[in-house]
Amino acid sequence: MKKLLAVLLAAAMVASLAACSSNSGSSSSSSEAASSSEAEATEAPTEAPTEAPTEAPTEAPTEAPTQAPTEAPTEAPTEEPGEVIVQEDTGLTPEQDCFAMVETFVNLLKQFDLETYGAEFSTDTVYKAVYASADSVANGEAPVDVVLEADVPAEGTNDSTDASLYLVTNANSNDDLKALLKESCTDEIIDQLYTSPLLEFGGNLYMVYGSKGYGYADIDAASAQGSFHDMVDGVEVFTVQCNASAFGEDIGTCLISISNIDGTWKLSGYEPSWS
Repeated sequence: MKKLLAVLLAAAMVASLAACSSNSGSSSSSSEAASSSEAEATEAPTEAPTEAPTEAPTEAPTEAPTQAPTEAPTEAPTEEPGEVIVQEDTGLTPEQDCFAMVETFVNLLKQFDLETYGAEFSTDTVYKAVYASADSVANGEAPVDVVLEADVPAEGTNDSTDASLYLVTNANSNDDLKALLKESCTDEIIDQLYTSPLLEFGGNLYMVYGSKGYGYADIDAASAQGSFHDMVDGVEVFTVQCNASAFGEDIGTCLISISNIDGTWKLSGYEPSWS
């Protein structure tokens, strides 16, 4: 009986020791698991912040600003309407170009009709020509002096026309004035229409206005018609016909020709029907 109790007691002790050992192993495993969880928790924050900030900020700002500003401004302006290049060609036919120039040459003809010939002068200061005698004027002799109107001698000027003189500022002689006209007229036109030379005296040129009519014919540039476009001796010539009037009455028509001489259009022909 005593042996049986001893055996049972020994078995109970062995079972108790086994249970303690098992509990100790579980505690150790739990402790290790907890330690492992804590270790992982401590490692997570060290890896996440090092990778996330290094990739996002370095790649995004470097690509976006370099491509957008360089491509957009270079292509957009070329397609805007304001960048259209204006062509030098007017798109007009030679006849239309010449019709557009008619008014310019009509105004030039007016200069010949007024006997001003393109001279520039001011009417603010008036001069008078003094002649040796009344016969001198009738005989076409030159004056003996040109003086300001306020300085006319007591005996007068002996000029029955009492003409007013104005100092020309863009030429000192008739030859100077003709040289200026050659820029827009042929020599033939100048010889035909420069019929009343201006007064040359003392190295100056004076516009003379006396008691006679000026600007007899009024040519209407807007009435230009016809398109006589020819080549004459290798020179391009354009001729139009214009109506003319005097003192409000029709006096007829005139033919006006302009020629393209060495790339410059010049007045080359004038044929009025009233003279």
